Amino acid sequence: MGTLLLLLTGAVLLALAVSHRWRRRLPLTAAVVYLVAGWLAGLLVGALPVGDWKVAVPALHLATEFALLMSLFGIGLRLRRRLDRGSWRAAARMAGPGMVLAILAGGIAATQWLGLPWPAALLLAAILAPTDPVLASEVQMRSDTDGDAVRRVLTAEGALNDATAFPAVMLALGWLGLHALGVGGPAGSPRWWLQDLLWPIVGGGLLGLGLGRLLGAWLRWCVGRGELLARDELLFVGTVALASGLARATEASAFLLVFCAGLVLLPSSSRSPDTEGDLASLSLPDRIDGFGSRVERLVEAASVLALGLALHSVRISAAMLGFALTLLLLVRPLSVRLVLPGTGLLRRQRRLLAWFGIRGLGSLFYLCHALQAGLVGAVAEGVAGATLVSIALSILLHGVSVTPLMTAYRHQRARPPRGPDEPSARAAAPEQVDDGQQDHRAQQGHQQRAHAEDALVDRGNAQDGRDEDAGDRGPDDAHDHVQQEALLPVRAHQQAGDPADQAAHDEQHDEIDHEEASYTARRGQAGPCGKRCAIEGVALSPDRRVA
Repeated sequence: MGTLLLLLTGAVLLALAVSHRWRRRLPLTAAVVYLVAGWLAGLLVGALPVGDWKVAVPALHLATEFALLMSLFGIGLRLRRRLDRGSWRAAARMAGPGMVLAILAGGIAATQWLGLPWPAALLLAAILAPTDPVLASEVQMRSDTDGDAVRRVLTAEGALNDATAFPAVMLALGWLGLHALGVGGPAGSPRWWLQDLLWPIVGGGLLGLGLGRLLGAWLRWCVGRGELLARDELLFVGTVALASGLARATEASAFLLVFCAGLVLLPSSSRSPDTEGDLASLSLPDRIDGFGSRVERLVEAASVLALGLALHSVRISAAMLGFALTLLLLVRPLSVRLVLPGTGLLRRQRRLLAWFGIRGLGSLFYLCHALQAGLVGAVAEGVAGATLVSIALSILLHGVSVTPLMTAYRHQRARPPRGPDEPSARAAAPEQVDDGQQDHRAQQGHQQRAHAEDALVDRGNAQDGRDEDAGDRGPDDAHDHVQQEALLPVRAHQQAGDPADQAAHDEQHDEIDHEEASYTARRGQAGPCGKRCAIEGVALSPDRRVA
């Protein structure tokens, strides 16, 4: 059986590696292909029933945990460009109050559809509460400069709710007698509140931020002494292992600790290399981010192939399908829509966020955690079966719908806002709505001034960057300066954005222009003219005039 599995896995991965362009034309994601391939492999080799998983559960638990930690660290690196407050607020609401609502509603649905007792139903709902930021690449951030509001919020939510689901899972295991809650239960004893709720989340976040800043300072010191930091994969895996060990030693949330460490470890793309010990000049952030993306693809392939194979271990029933559909079509959309008002997101963005609650690796980890804690018998089979069916159905529904929905969304965001709520949303938080695109007519004067200074500085850098002590500029510079000023209206028009041109640009690159944001960051570093400053990483002396 092992030989056949290796042959099938290798054939599927190689076929997907050479058919990327062909697959992109189909309205489905790679996860759907992995799921189908795993299910077909299960037809040939069969699968162990849930009752016989006992031997393999410890290894599966460790594998899913490490894969999830690797993915969360990569996501933290990608989110290191600080998100606006609206995106963080929306993600925190969805991973906090929204998750509580989803767990309560999911538990009620589990009792009605599956006939589970309340503790087991609560456990099932908590296992399925986390969303996966790795599956369905169309709705996750693609780089640290990705400005799409929907992808940013979904990625941040998926990174946060893997940790916030832990207290609910431990509470349900305690009610099942598989975890010590303390005398009086969670309401009467501080044990659950402190050891399962407050410390894992708060302590994990603080320890992660501290570890990330400490390691980042150490890396900058190493670069200052001439180290090249060429082995970026060792930095990636070593940081994850160190953070995981720290989490185990302190009993904090490893998921939140690793994610927060990735947030602050490396400089953001908007900072100059000089301010961060020349880490950016070594392209270290880009190299580590690229390694993290490759890790995520491997994690996605391995986990979904295993899921497709494991589907043959459970008896799929109509009740399981009904519960899964209720969870995906009712519980997730309603819980998200209830907590998103006031975040500055547009109505179409809130609809997409409510739909794309993709289940995946986090749910597999918590299922293995529950089985390793001692969940057995008919309850274990019911919880495992409903979990696997819900994840598979989520991958299918979201994987098939993501391409057409996101394509329609890209076309809609290129049009001017319509509807009674959108103008008010722009006025309330222009940097948070419609994928970060502001009202260009209101900002046109500021953008023209910004590009005027950028053009002058760029011209000055081009003429004087090679020689810091060069003499005054010659008469040809004045002619070049006039030519540069003549291009300013064109650049301002490009920054304002023609809807048709913007739509075509979005279809090709699926990214938002962050020129305005990067200018603001550079302007904050540059300081007023006449003082020594750094713009685009080039030092300007007081006697170097650019105009």
